[in-house]
Amino acid sequence: MTQGGNIIDLEDLDDADIKIQSLKWNPICQQKLYSVPSLKDAAFDVIADNFESVADLGQLSLQLKERLTDKVARMRKIRASDLAIFSPPESMVLSIPDCSDLSEETVIQVIFK
Repeated sequence: MTQGGNIIDLEDLDDADIKIQSLKWNPICQQKLYSVPSLKDAAFDVIADNFESVADLGQLSLQLKERLTDKVARMRKIRASDLAIFSPPESMVLSIPDCSDLSEETVIQVIFK
């Protein structure tokens, strides 16, 4: 008997093993396969969903900050107070994809702080 390209000696199998080897599984219906999000994607979703509770992004790289900013902006959750989180004082970059809910004065204040 062969299984997965390997030859199985039937003499080494007991009755239970032989029954297990002979089982065939036929699914009743075809189901779609879903991929599981990566841990980073899941973490980004949790942070974006609860962004009003975020006080600091810590040592997040510029690329990851931009990705998070895009996600939060698409959810229309960026408030004026959040601009300081996305652009800390030592940063030279402020990348906000959608700041239509923010006043021009607020954006200027954050840039020149």
